[in-house]
Amino acid sequence: MRISTIIHAYNRADLIGETLRSVLEQSRPPAEVIVVDDDSTDGTADAVAAYGKAVTLLRQAQAGPATARNTGFAAASGEIVHFMDSDDLCSLNTYELHGAAIERGAEMVHGPWVKSRINGRAVCAQECVLQQRPLPGRFVAADLVLLTHWATVLQACLFRREVIEGAGPFRAELNPSDDLEMLYRILRLRPRIHPVAGTLVLYRFHPEPQLTGADSPGAAPTGSG
Repeated sequence: MRISTIIHAYNRADLIGETLRSVLEQSRPPAEVIVVDDDSTDGTADAVAAYGKAVTLLRQAQAGPATARNTGFAAASGEIVHFMDSDDLCSLNTYELHGAAIERGAEMVHGPWVKSRINGRAVCAQECVLQQRPLPGRFVAADLVLLTHWATVLQACLFRREVIEGAGPFRAELNPSDDLEMLYRILRLRPRIHPVAGTLVLYRFHPEPQLTGADSPGAAPTGSG
């Protein structure tokens, strides 16, 4: 099965190279990497273009991360989909282990992730690494989101393509919470979920707004881009 990596990007010229390397250097490389540049003004598109044919660069007039993810998904051809953020990093065994779990029958795979600040070679991570263990079997994942605020992040998950198609598109009007709302809709479908403990996503945390449109009317700041 082919893995498609979809990355929305806005003004990430300084960090997107690190993200792309963490994807392209996987022990099981993706079949395609698609970056949707949301009208960046800082040279993000040039930083992506430097990777040549290894990365497909799509550009759109500024419309926000939800639209960018929808655009990337429409262009993707893989049976397995990973929505990655343009500043985060994943361990180099992620696609090997997550992909194998989906090929064994899972429809959604999630692994541990930790909020981190990265300065050069120094990584300052929160003490708590999230989603290290499976969900309690007696609970429905969608109910846990509502009752206990359990949630993972898109970057730590891989999905069968049919799951995304069944959930429907990301909702642009919900920026910056469109990803969490999408995850809830996915969980409402009750996909076969498999946790993989041997991987890790570094979810970069920033004090300033990161997502496209964070300076636009009605938009709220967020921790990661």
